Amino acid sequence: MTAIMKQATLFFLTVFTFILNSCGQSNSKTESIDNTELINIVGTKVLFPKSSFTESEKLVGLVNDSDAMILVTELLNDSFESQANKLNNSFIERSGGEILDTKQYQIDGFNAKQLIVKSSDSIKIRMILFGDNDFCALLTAKHFLNDGKSEKEIEFLLENVKYDKSIVVNPLAQSPFIIVGNYNGFKHFTKSQNTHFYTRDGNERVNREKEPSLAIVYGVLKNESDFEQIFKQLSSLNDVSEFKTERNGQDAYEEVFDLENGNKRYYLLLKNGLNYIMVRGTAMEQHEQTITDFKKFTEQVKWKD
Repeated sequence: MTAIMKQATLFFLTVFTFILNSCGQSNSKTESIDNTELINIVGTKVLFPKSSFTESEKLVGLVNDSDAMILVTELLNDSFESQANKLNNSFIERSGGEILDTKQYQIDGFNAKQLIVKSSDSIKIRMILFGDNDFCALLTAKHFLNDGKSEKEIEFLLENVKYDKSIVVNPLAQSPFIIVGNYNGFKHFTKSQNTHFYTRDGNERVNREKEPSLAIVYGVLKNESDFEQIFKQLSSLNDVSEFKTERNGQDAYEEVFDLENGNKRYYLLLKNGLNYIMVRGTAMEQHEQTITDFKKFTEQVKWKD
């Protein structure tokens, strides 16, 4: 399996697992599904009709009071065709789901592919991939099998979703951090929910064996002790006290580790209250210079006010 195929499989598996484990968010208000006003999902070019589903404050997508949701994951630097081959029955079955239906059609004039899946814990999931040669978007909707009201509304929303290429997207719109500074050795490539990927030029890495990879993940801790536990898991060490430091008056962990294949892995873990940011960079060659560049870039990662 090629590196690109592995990345695509990991991407779909991550989203599939994420939605199985996600909890519903509370809604601020309820609207009729007959309202044709469109709502743009922040950080994307995807729009849905107004409904009783409201935009989540924590996830990129819509949620309701019945623990149903529609996640939106947009890959602006990828194509529909490259991803459609990876979203298949064998992938879903390996993930533990049962295929209920599949179809290929069009959404708002774009090619689309849908898989409807039943999970082992009685959750119905719709995974819809659509796009063209310049982008692809994945809509992942879930609801409980006995929740007919949510299912009807999800079907309405997915049948009437729109995509507006003219929308200017701020990829960090929902993230708790911003990048402030003049160092541009890494540029934003793409994002998937709470993970942002950076490359040297903002495009997909051509040579994955040589070009460095850099990702920023954010989330919320359940309690303070989880912060240290995260770094223990990242480093596979029981004692990480020597790597503890401070960043802007807040606790942090930072270190470079040698990998078995000769590459070097850079980790930076930041905390603000119970919010955390994890930066992971992998240097494939020119290790010392690349690690220095990682550190220059992370100096510009700031918490939003």
